[in-house]
Amino acid sequence: MKNRIISFSLCVLMFMSSLIFPSGAVSVEDFCDISSGLECYGAIKWAVEKGYMQGTSESEFSPALTLTRAQFAVLMARFAGTDLTLYEGKRAFDDVPANSWYAEASVWAFENGIMKGTGNGRFTPDKVITRQEIAVLFNNYIGFTGIKVEKKIPDTRMMDRGSKRAAPWAKDAVELMHKTGIMPLDENNCFYPVEKVTRAEAASLLFSLQSAFDSINEPREKKVIAYYLLGRYANHAELKDVDVLNLHPVKAHGDGYIDEDGLSNAAFIKESGEKYNPDLKYCVCIPVNSGADIEKWMDSYADCDDFADNIVDIVARYDLDGVDFDYEFPTGSVPQKNLHYLLGSIRRKLEALGTGKDYIVSMAIAGGAWSFSLFQDLGELQHYVDYLNYMDYDLRSEAPWPTTYNHCAPYDSIYENASTYADVLLSLEAGVQREKIILGCGMYSQDWQDVHSTDTVGLYCAATPNNAAPTYYNVYRSWINYEMLDKGTAFPSNGGYYPYWDDTAKALSFYNPHTRRFMSGDEDRSVEEKCKMAVKDNLGGLMFFDYTFTAGARDWIGTEIRLFEKVKGWMNPDKNE
Repeated sequence: MKNRIISFSLCVLMFMSSLIFPSGAVSVEDFCDISSGLECYGAIKWAVEKGYMQGTSESEFSPALTLTRAQFAVLMARFAGTDLTLYEGKRAFDDVPANSWYAEASVWAFENGIMKGTGNGRFTPDKVITRQEIAVLFNNYIGFTGIKVEKKIPDTRMMDRGSKRAAPWAKDAVELMHKTGIMPLDENNCFYPVEKVTRAEAASLLFSLQSAFDSINEPREKKVIAYYLLGRYANHAELKDVDVLNLHPVKAHGDGYIDEDGLSNAAFIKESGEKYNPDLKYCVCIPVNSGADIEKWMDSYADCDDFADNIVDIVARYDLDGVDFDYEFPTGSVPQKNLHYLLGSIRRKLEALGTGKDYIVSMAIAGGAWSFSLFQDLGELQHYVDYLNYMDYDLRSEAPWPTTYNHCAPYDSIYENASTYADVLLSLEAGVQREKIILGCGMYSQDWQDVHSTDTVGLYCAATPNNAAPTYYNVYRSWINYEMLDKGTAFPSNGGYYPYWDDTAKALSFYNPHTRRFMSGDEDRSVEEKCKMAVKDNLGGLMFFDYTFTAGARDWIGTEIRLFEKVKGWMNPDKNE
């Protein structure tokens, strides 16, 4: 025991001296105890070159030495690029002398919520740090930065047992580090939360944390996805700027019947579309009449498999490229594991077709915290689909009606968390991978009636929803004279509706003071705002409902809009420079 204490003290002194008097080594090649064949060689090389870690001498890195809490505080301060002179002379803990080599780092870590004490005003600087402590520290640091890391790993049952389990105070952080891939499990699904961390492991963990941050900004393909109403013809020339076409409606009923009659013209749509875009993918959209109806298919895993068999049979017979599962009205009564099993079963059965196709499994969901909560965990749901199509285009309001309504808004206005961007933030908070977030554009408007307003704006008023047929984009867009609108000219468009642009919500609305009806839906400018959103936050792209009511649209003077072409340009600005 005495020799271990002496050895440990020597290690601390060696590292302390390397902090105060940096070693002469400036490259990992200078260390005799680090070889290029070492598993963590790249991480150590990176940590040394960045100046986050130094050698314990001019010729040694000492990869097997463990790290103390004080050492890790200094390491994290360096990683954060902190100006520690701002913390000189401060004290946060009774057992940290103001003149110690780690004093400023401990104060920085404490004041920013990155490292807490060990109780009774103590920091316990010489205590060797464990994996679960680093998990908590990393979790706190991520919160400090405000960066939304992605959950890239599906939930896995950790097999650490007994005294080797994570402590209650570390459990959530350990789970997050596993799901983000920053601190992965081993081949036996063990995390080893109480294991002490060596210098080599610390370099690897820090490199992994940086990689999680870097991956957020990695270039991601921006998709344009459009729904296509079967039985309706549209100008297929604009399909050249669409990546995936979801054919709808092919309704699934709770009695075990899938109505696929509309797919009778799928071959014609494909033949025509491929003239303009041979790379276009075609998916069958399986929407439902109600959440309760579709949930009859998810009572058990056996029911899920039967449903998956029917869907995959349709995909195979019509030679399609996948399925979009439209689950707009969940009741919240189905266990999430059953939904996950259904989506997983569809994917397994598609792959079992053996066609060599890279089949798509996507899912359309309504926007809003209420909708997201019914799926229980978007961060986990995402692992069962290629992407999520967010239906971020219906008017938002608060029940009971009559009530005050909001725009179909890219950004929040009077309601908090009532916009497309609010859904983006909620999704990122849940850990959804950015390329799986597809922002929806609704090229129509369901209007509100009996609006209690005396002006020509009619916004944020008490009213009741009108469930009559919506006004679609081709008509809606032809009412917009942006030149007059930008001048602030109050003019009635076709039908006696006055347009109004809300620059906070980035949304257009129309109000007819004579009929007391209000409308708001997506058009050129709000779609452009969503494209900017997709670029700024590095998201997966945009979805349109519906192609058949958007293609061929013309403006108020009769010029073709070609919105899909615009969207491709807006989401790929670098290609236009």
